[in-house]
Amino acid sequence: MTELHSQQPAQSAELERLVRLEAYLQSDPRNASLLADAFDTAIGVGRHDAARRFVEQAEALFDGQSEQRSHWQFRRASLCMATHDDLEARRLLEALVASGETHPAIACNLAQLSFRHAAYAEALEQLQPLLERDDASAIDEVRVLALRIWHRLGQVTQALEWFDASVPRLDGVPVASATVMGVASLLALDAQRMSDAKAWSTHALTGDGTQMEALVTRGTIALAEDDIRQARQLLGQALEVNAEDGRAWSALAFVDMLDMQLASAETCFQRSLKTMPEHIGTWHGLAWCYLLQQKLQQAREIFEQALAIDRNFAESHGGLAVVDAIQDRREQAEQSIAVALKLDSRSLAARYAQAILREEANDPQAIRTLARHLLGSNEAAGVIRVADRVMKGG
Repeated sequence: MTELHSQQPAQSAELERLVRLEAYLQSDPRNASLLADAFDTAIGVGRHDAARRFVEQAEALFDGQSEQRSHWQFRRASLCMATHDDLEARRLLEALVASGETHPAIACNLAQLSFRHAAYAEALEQLQPLLERDDASAIDEVRVLALRIWHRLGQVTQALEWFDASVPRLDGVPVASATVMGVASLLALDAQRMSDAKAWSTHALTGDGTQMEALVTRGTIALAEDDIRQARQLLGQALEVNAEDGRAWSALAFVDMLDMQLASAETCFQRSLKTMPEHIGTWHGLAWCYLLQQKLQQAREIFEQALAIDRNFAESHGGLAVVDAIQDRREQAEQSIAVALKLDSRSLAARYAQAILREEANDPQAIRTLARHLLGSNEAAGVIRVADRVMKGG
């Protein structure tokens, strides 16, 4: 297991630095650089009251200086983002754009606001001009946000092509921050580039033991390798970093489902869908969880919800076929099987529905076996198919 480094010493050092900066400002209250440094440090450690005080102090000092006023308007917008006053943040940033300001951070923050509210296409449109600028596309925040947007849009191939083309390498290894590498590792997992997923997540966690996507990547790989204890530990750490991360909740739900803790799995899937309602893999996980509990009507409704998101996803049709087959609705099951196999001749759910119709899968335990196949290996290293089927699109 990759050693996870505590972030507390760094946090403590930044708090001490903030105390020193405040002391310096006592004797030099008009120092713009000191004020900016103090504000950035306060935001970084979550001292929002202090950050607000620095903004107000600067706005009073530099009211007649247009350049400084723009800088501090941007910082006030950053404070609004930190305190989740998103409407005011957007108003301030759009006012800067209207005044002719073109700094990349303005467009990046506007895109971040759109991303927060699941307006992924809008976020990509706002970020696109920066991706076409060599100076801006190398900015860490731009890279991270672009990769996350593409991931949420399901454009995994495009995201990795851009990453491979734009991130420099040293001896074949990408040279990027822990956050960029962690985000890329989850994309690599979903593209079944498993050696990259393992290497990049290890790189990320070596630099930052709390990197969210890297923890989810390693936890999901542990799940594929049937290391339930390790998977729980890593995904639990991910949720300590961000208790609202849908991907972590979804992966933890699969851990519970494969461990036959079905009530807990159901809760985790539902928690995930609150933040990832577009994630078909999580809908599928919940449907199979219901099947394992013989809650056939709930399973049917969830597979239909998945079809409402994407009618061309074979496993959704296959899932409905399984429900119909269990209920001995042979004609409907065969119709859904035909659609699923036309979309994907390898559809595991469709094959399982066929087995039920042939009375080769009467044991409910066989559903658990199928769930393992859906999460199962098609690579020598024990790689999960969740990246390609069940978990794709997160």
